[in-house]
Parts: sequence; C-alpha cells; structure tokens
Amino acid sequence: MKKLIALIMSAVLLIPAAGNISAAADMTGQKTANVQKTSSDSSVVIQEQDSPKSAAAGESVVFFTSDISPDGMMNVYQALNWKPTGDVAVKLSTGEPPASNYLRPELIKDLVQSVKGTIVECNTAYGGSRTETAMHMQVAKDHGFTDIADVDILDADGSMELPVRGGSRLSENLVGSHFGNYDSYIVLSHFKGHAMAGFGGAIKNISIGLGSKEGKCLIHTGGRSHTSPWGGDQTAFTESMAEAGKSVSDYLSNGNRIVYVNVLNNISIDCDCDGNPAEPDIHDIGILASTDPVAIDQASIDLCFAAEGSRSLQQRVSRQNGLHTLEHAQEIGLGSRTYSLKNIAEISEEETESPKETEPETEKPEETEPVTEKPEETEPETEKPEETEPVTEKPKETEPETEKPKETEPEAEKPGETNPETETSKKPESESENTSGSIPGPEPSPEPETIPDSKPAQPSPSENENKAEQNAKKEMAKVTITKLNVKSTGKRKISVSWKKVSKVKGYQVQISSVRNFRDSKIIFSKFLSKNSINISKGKLKSGKTYYVRTRAFTTYRKNGKTVKAYSKWSAGSGKVKVL
Repeated sequence: MKKLIALIMSAVLLIPAAGNISAAADMTGQKTANVQKTSSDSSVVIQEQDSPKSAAAGESVVFFTSDISPDGMMNVYQALNWKPTGDVAVKLSTGEPPASNYLRPELIKDLVQSVKGTIVECNTAYGGSRTETAMHMQVAKDHGFTDIADVDILDADGSMELPVRGGSRLSENLVGSHFGNYDSYIVLSHFKGHAMAGFGGAIKNISIGLGSKEGKCLIHTGGRSHTSPWGGDQTAFTESMAEAGKSVSDYLSNGNRIVYVNVLNNISIDCDCDGNPAEPDIHDIGILASTDPVAIDQASIDLCFAAEGSRSLQQRVSRQNGLHTLEHAQEIGLGSRTYSLKNIAEISEEETESPKETEPETEKPEETEPVTEKPEETEPETEKPEETEPVTEKPKETEPETEKPKETEPEAEKPGETNPETETSKKPESESENTSGSIPGPEPSPEPETIPDSKPAQPSPSENENKAEQNAKKEMAKVTITKLNVKSTGKRKISVSWKKVSKVKGYQVQISSVRNFRDSKIIFSKFLSKNSINISKGKLKSGKTYYVRTRAFTTYRKNGKTVKAYSKWSAGSGKVKVL
C-alpha cells in the first residue's frame, strides 16, 4: 500500500513525460518539464532524469523521494554523494511537548548512526520546556533522541560569535558555544508553517535553530536586543534569519561542510516549537535533500503550495512575508532559488551529484571588533505562545530635526555616515517616513546683521555619534584588567575571575588551546555582565592545558547600531591545566 501511495505521489509531483501541466506549475508559475512558465523571483526545473549534472548553470540540485521511511531518508541523503569529515553534528528540533510534530527518532536513526553523528540543539528564548539545558535534555530523552545518539545542547555554556559578511541587519551571529566542536553538519528539518517566520525549513534551522538565547533575540529583533525576542520589525526578522544562516554556511568552509534534508510530512501551519499545533491540512509529500539551503526551502514551498489543502499555509506565509527570507538569502549569496528537482527513483548510482571537497580544518571567524547590541537591563519578558498574532512592526523612533540658523552654511555629510534627513535607501519600506531624499543646495549669504535671538548651531546626529565613539574608545584605552585568577575546580571545569572595573558595560572571556589565541584554536568566547564565570565540559579535556583572557567593553551608537568599544586584553594569559 505504501509503495502504491508513493507511486501515485511521484506521478503527481514529478510529471510523467506524456502528462499534463503539473499542479506545481499552476500554483507557483514555475518551469516544469512540460511547461515553460517563468517567474522573476524563482524558477524550478522538474526534469526527466538524465543526469544530476544536467542542471543549467546557476541552478542548484534538489533530490526528492516520496518514500518517507528510514530507507527513503538514507537513499535521498546518499544521492548527494557527500562525505562528512571529522566530528559530525546532526541538527534537528527536539520538539516542544506535549504534541509537536518533530521528526521521530525511528525515521532518522539509520542516517544519524551511519555517520556516527551527535544530535545537536539549542535552548529556546521564549520559555517552554526547553529553555534550560537540564529541562531540554529531559525532553530529548522523553522524545527518544538519547536512545539513538549522543545529544549536545550547543549553548549549554554560552555563545560563540560568527561574523556576518554582506548583511544589512546583523554584524555578528551568536550561536551555541559548542558549535565549533563539530567539523561537519547534517541539517534535518521538518518542513511546516511557523507563526512568526511564516514557514520553517533549512534556513530557520541553521539561524534561529543554531542561535544561543542571545543569538535568537538578536535575530528576532534585527540586531537590536540580546535579551528579548519580542517586538522586532518583521522585515528585519526575516532578513536577519537569512544573514545568520549565511554566517553558519560561511564558517563551514563556505557551505562545503554542511548539507540539508527537509522532510515534508505532518505539514501543519504551526512549528515544532508549538506543543499543541494545528492539525495538518496537507498530505505527506516526501523527503528532499540538497547542498543549498535556499533551493531546498524554495522547492519545499513549491511542493507544499501545489498540494491540496495548502491554502492555510499559503495564507500564513503571505501574512508573515515569509518568502522574503528566501529573497534576501539569495541576494546575499546564501544560495539560489533556481533549482532542478530530481527524483532519486530515476537516477542510477553513478549519476549522483559529485561529492563536495570537504575541509577538515575548521574555519574560525576573523578576530574583528564584533558589533552587538547593549544587553537591555529590563525585566525578562513573559513567555509568549507561538499561536499568538504575528509580531507587528515597531514604529520607527525619529529624532527631532536640528534647527539651523539662517547664517550658517549646511554641514557637509561625511563619507560612510547616515544623514537622517536625506538617507532613505537603506531603510526598510515599512520604516520610511520621509522619502524625498532631496539634498538642499547652498543657502544665500547671511544677512549683515546678527539676529539677536537666533540659536547657536546644533551638532548633527553624526557628529554626536563620532564624539560618542571617540569618548568610548578613549575611556576603554584607560582600562586595564587585573588580578585574573584561573583555576580548575573539578573534572573538566574551570573557574575564572578578575578585578571588577567600574563604568563598563561588561566583559568578554575567551579560552584557547594555544598561548597566542589563534582564531582556529579559540574554543570558548562569551560576553558577561559580571566579573567571573564557571565553565564546564564543552570542549575542555582532562589533563590538557588551556589559556584564558578577558577584556572589558562599553557601548556607543553608530549609524543606528549599538557598537562595542573594548579595552586591551588582560595582561598575559591565564594558564590552567584541567583536572
């Protein structure tokens, strides 16, 4: 019976040579084997299977099977012909109790064990049963994941910074501090709707899914808050997911050490972070695999939207502007929305995609000055259920215009700075209030007589920002971290403390396996508000010597973002041998 259903599904989705225009083409306006429709946003080529290398330049390959079973999972993964190197992480959602539609262990067990993978997850930022590591591990056990593999909560010991290159919302992405412990990643995503993102697939799994609590808050708020995920602008949120996802792909040898599998079953409009999701409206479709997270999510959208009963999912995605995540992801180079969908039932073993060349050496982020938001010192937000109404846009707070006296010449705009009266191109449309963008010409010569009650010229916002930056860096240059005390307090445990510094916002602590703190050897990095920390397990190894350093920071505003200014690192390196 299952084979009959699979054959019927395959015929509906993949178009036999003599068939008519597919439902997918009717629904999405994409290219298929029998119709040449095009879309300015994305295109798909569903081909008669000749070769996995037959996709045109610029297209990514997405493999498909209608067999949702352990064998189907293994077969679609093996079609990638990709070989992981080193320690392998399998990223998935452990699922919110009591009734979420997470991927069941019996479906993924063979794949996870075939690569000797460790299941990895991060704690939630919204409360629930997985917001703390001990609680989260209990859920993983209850849901059967600890029975098939080791489970690692990546942010159990804090955050690790990844630089975001080419983004407009984020300058850094904060993932779980254990993220760098693994050399290769397989991302298993249950494709479904999502109350805030519109839909959840591969990109959401490597952005929100890999984010520490701080990282999740940064993504949800478009880089504005480390402490609360609520109240952000929707466009900023969708773009931040794409940018965070790209930082992960960049870190993993520009995507060479990560692959993606999407499972299209139990397709509810609600995410697996909802413990009581809506009943699925769409029948199970199949499993997809790709090396491109944008292509696999676009293919998943197209297949779901073409299916009977998809109206509620389409409405949710539209209401949350979910497709903008894919648009922005393609713009910044994370992947391509143009893809070729290949049914593995019609591909012979020798026709599978050529393997990627993986690199065992872990690429670490460049040690540039990270740009993060000042942690808000507010009371923690109360838990907000996933099924609440979508997050509304936060009105833009505009600054009052500076009054210019008639007799002064207009200030010239400095290169690289934003003039709030004329700069509009970088604002999201939802935030734009005055889009004239006109630049005033030279004013007439001042009158010979001084007006007695005229006000003195006010400094422009950019001048104030420059002054704030100079002051912050000047103050940090005076700061010295002293009395650094590092000791091993137990098996695979380190305690770090130092003398408190007044008038700073916080501290950054790093641990390295080498004295010179080479990027690739930094195993721990975290921002703190206090002058001590206890670190346990993670990548610490008994009997090994480590080096610890710390520095202070304060914050200032620049170009609408909160930026950190740092002191020098603590003199010398705290050296410790772990018990």
